[in-house]
Amino acid sequence: MACHSKENTDAEPDDKGRVHLAAACGTYCGACPAYIAKHDEDDRIRMKRRERSSSEATNELKTIPDPSWMDGLRCDGCLSGGELPPHCRDCSIRVCAANKQNDARCTDCGELPCYRIADLIAVGFLHRGEYLPNLAKMREMGVQKWSDYEEERWRCPRCGGTICVHRPDCVFCGRPRREVAE
Repeated sequence: MACHSKENTDAEPDDKGRVHLAAACGTYCGACPAYIAKHDEDDRIRMKRRERSSSEATNELKTIPDPSWMDGLRCDGCLSGGELPPHCRDCSIRVCAANKQNDARCTDCGELPCYRIADLIAVGFLHRGEYLPNLAKMREMGVQKWSDYEEERWRCPRCGGTICVHRPDCVFCGRPRREVAE
């Protein structure tokens, strides 16, 4: 049975680790604000994140979307079989990959880069520019090793929190993203 159709409402890592966080398009779901919001179990850190989000002006950059657009969304990861925000559940890339690829990712698609991915990359957000390089790394490293690599890559070395792809800094301690995940 394909990973994308597996019922897993808790979205805990299974015998395949955290591969469900390697999205069809090449995004690492573990650094998404909807995933972080649902899976952040530390109430103290959750409260600190809320305080930073509401008390500080967001240092918006043209290449990073306003993180507030995802407020209230919760996610278990693109290929978890669990809860997904509407824009992920209905994503044409995810649907296409699920119908064409054995592992429901674009890694081995002969049409890559297709118009679906190219159109999103064209928007200019930093994380979207990583789609094609990430898919190549998944193919080269294997999805499990890539997921482990990305989990470490998006961890803030100062506080250990997860750097969010939609923020210019660590939401927990304020360390600039460019010092961590670029």
